[in-house]
Amino acid sequence: MFGDCVTRVAYEIESEIGQVVAYAHKIIDSRDKCTYYDSGTEFFEETASRERFKSNRFMELAFDLSTDVSVRRAAHFLNRMRLEEKGISPTTYRNTIERAGEAIQECMEKKCEETLLSNGFDLSGTLLGSERFTPNAERYMEQAVIGSAAIDLNIWEYNAADYELPSETVNVSIDDVGVKRQTETRPKDEKKQQPKRVDNTVVHVQSGKKSYILDFLGN
Repeated sequence: MFGDCVTRVAYEIESEIGQVVAYAHKIIDSRDKCTYYDSGTEFFEETASRERFKSNRFMELAFDLSTDVSVRRAAHFLNRMRLEEKGISPTTYRNTIERAGEAIQECMEKKCEETLLSNGFDLSGTLLGSERFTPNAERYMEQAVIGSAAIDLNIWEYNAADYELPSETVNVSIDDVGVKRQTETRPKDEKKQQPKRVDNTVVHVQSGKKSYILDFLGN
């Protein structure tokens, strides 16, 4: 039989109803101090030292607030609605959101790389000459042709997009989005003051029922 000692360790959770404490257990052999089972990593999701696990509902609230209010106000609202006197600090909240954003960005980059490599491109987007990829033939009608047909039919007000085939159409829209830059404290030296705005370029690509959004960080 493996292990002759069981220890209990608190496993703290940040949830939508407040902070919850569960308990993880370790089965240890007292002779060689070897851990044979640890429910803190085998059953629960592993966390860093002194870090609380964040539930999915808690993270939904955290994400929603991050787009509407400052870091300090978001932490305050989270603690207030969960009736937590101490709760999550603004610094911990900011770090949590930043780590989640970095994880999302990493997944997006990995997906892009997999898509390029599996379709005969290198990571720079250059076609490697693979026979597996054959570009679709261009399917479009010159606007002048549509205009000429409209005149023949005595149609003077029309939108050329109304005559496109949805199954053969790719819609691309590009928007420049500017948001105010948030800071924890107001800089005393105006020369070192951070930019007041963060400019992003958002690209929406849609084909049929499928859509994709690309977000490019500007200045």
